[in-house]
Amino acid sequence: GGVHTVKVAVSPHFHPRFAGDTDFHVTTNGTVAISRFLDTRSGLDWSASFRLSEGDTIDFCVGRGMDQDGYASGLKIQLSIEAPKPQEEREG
Repeated sequence: GGVHTVKVAVSPHFHPRFAGDTDFHVTTNGTVAISRFLDTRSGLDWSASFRLSEGDTIDFCVGRGMDQDGYASGLKIQLSIEAPKPQEEREG
């Protein structure tokens, strides 16, 4: 458990000429943390900290966008999750 820092960078998977729009969502335990529409040229850099316990979940979801067409609605996702340091390291 403890506070975890999540950092996410998303960008279109396809060249803008071929890309479809999309949407990106992050949820923690089913609660929306961020929900963004991304057009064919848009990306997103986002970070947040969450207090998590054993069994908690973080989900990263890609949707079809406003046109509801899944064709070419892909994203490249780069993410990191920084876990809290063990108690021994913090005290030393």
